[in-house]
Amino acid sequence: MIMGTLVLLALIGSAFLGIVILIAGSALLFTRTWRRAGLLVLGGGIFGAFLGVALLLGLEALLASDHSPVGVWLLFGAAGFGWTGLVSLAAFVIVVVLGQPTRWADHRRGAGAA
Repeated sequence: MIMGTLVLLALIGSAFLGIVILIAGSALLFTRTWRRAGLLVLGGGIFGAFLGVALLLGLEALLASDHSPVGVWLLFGAAGFGWTGLVSLAAFVIVVVLGQPTRWADHRRGAGAA
């Protein structure tokens, strides 16, 4: 009973993360600098939503249960959207940060003052 409640709370929290990631990814689309990151976040989120729905479909097939209500499908989709959107945003930030020169000499060389 307690474990089921904790799983439900984690799923609801992940769905709220999905809502936040959807809003953040949509906001990033409106900026010229971060448009690519917004597309990556939304694309990763859509992929995660498909994974979440596929997980629920697999659970229904494994447990041989009746079809779940629409709200449960939306909850699993939003949870998958949130986590994969967050991971894709983190991956983008890591690639951008690691792609920048960090030494002073590299900054000078990039500025054309060799």
